[in-house]
Amino acid sequence: MDDLLQLPWKPLYSQIPDADEKDSQTPLEHWALAATVLFTLAVFLFEFMLNERQKRAYKINKFPSELEQTVGSIDAETEKSGSSAASAD
Repeated sequence: MDDLLQLPWKPLYSQIPDADEKDSQTPLEHWALAATVLFTLAVFLFEFMLNERQKRAYKINKFPSELEQTVGSIDAETEKSGSSAASAD
């Protein structure tokens, strides 16, 4: 268990044979796995936040007033043009 909490994390399998020379390890090699895990966690948290915002948006039942006025005026024009077209027949 202590090995999991110690950095750098080492993958369980690697195609490159494990050399015990820690001096030859670059900083990128040293932190690559930790950076990958942190990036994956950050993406997961960001997507989770977006999902929660979307769930809250779906629960809103109030129709925006500006949109209601616009749709109402379009409906009124449609009814007016529909009634004039019906009277022309």
